[in-house]
Amino acid sequence: MTKNNLQELKTAYNNLSGDKFQLWKSAFKTSISDCKLINSEMLMVLLIKNSENPYYIKMHEHYEAYIMNGDEKEKKNYEKMKEELEYLTMPILVYPKRNKENIRVFNHLVILDFDAKDNQILIENFDSIKEKLRNDSLTHMVFNSPNNHGLKVVVRIASPTIVYDIIDGIRNNLYSIEDKEYNIQKLNKYYKYAYFDISKYLMINYDIKADTNACSILGGTYLSADIDPYYNPNSSYYDLSYINLKTKTQTTVQIKTNSVTYQTSNYEILGEIEMYVEKYYDGRHNKTMYITLQATYYGIPEDEIISYCYSSFGAVDHTLEEIKRTVKDFFGKPYLGNQYLIKEEYLKRC
Repeated sequence: MTKNNLQELKTAYNNLSGDKFQLWKSAFKTSISDCKLINSEMLMVLLIKNSENPYYIKMHEHYEAYIMNGDEKEKKNYEKMKEELEYLTMPILVYPKRNKENIRVFNHLVILDFDAKDNQILIENFDSIKEKLRNDSLTHMVFNSPNNHGLKVVVRIASPTIVYDIIDGIRNNLYSIEDKEYNIQKLNKYYKYAYFDISKYLMINYDIKADTNACSILGGTYLSADIDPYYNPNSSYYDLSYINLKTKTQTTVQIKTNSVTYQTSNYEILGEIEMYVEKYYDGRHNKTMYITLQATYYGIPEDEIISYCYSSFGAVDHTLEEIKRTVKDFFGKPYLGNQYLIKEEYLKRC
């Protein structure tokens, strides 16, 4: 990253009011030169503007046909078009690249994903559920997912003091490399705790189930379209300030056999595997290959491995198609090396 890139980012940050988010040219363009800063008001304008965009209208037609007829070809057409959309990250700001290791700002926001495939109630009563969420004082934002059948819900959180201390230490380079890695992992686990805790609240009150694989602090979502998005700048905060981050997010157990039922999402398991793989292998292709081999032990579906590796390693020189080929080549193959066993079990919050 050049000095000019960083200065432009700082200038844009200082010139924007309210919440500040990064909007990337695509999901696989991860360098700071591929993003711009927007705030909540700008996001609302973009969502409304996109609702009249022929590209989004056509994409929605493909997904609608899939919902109505179960036509997998229509779903593939939708997925192909979705990959060309801009990519929005909300909970954190990063530089010089979009990954957890480059966190610089934590927005104290959680973005939750509610898919139609997990929630029949959204297909049957979409407008009613959206209206109820709009009336909840905790709802900071609610807007349609890219397929126009799911919802994205954003909630502000009141965090414990240690979270502010962690971000301050990272931003001011107060940590050693080892301590920085440890504290970023702690921050990521805190975000996941918040995600599952808020998910539980929304499940109890609105009978909607959040996508547990969308609990990453990177908080990425393809930019969607919505003729009527909701934004409340004065929303209430979901109180997590009482949490003892160390004891609440680091409950450890030894898992000895694969007969154990894991109380964590596939996304979290893949995250643990990635941290293990990164210790021994360099290069996006190698990491994708070994994550796929390791994930076989946990029975993680092929499409979830592809989605995770695309989010972590997708780049101009490591495209989605290449990731798909790599995962397909090694998915389900027996691994003859050392199998990584999860040593940490997260609190089950849903």
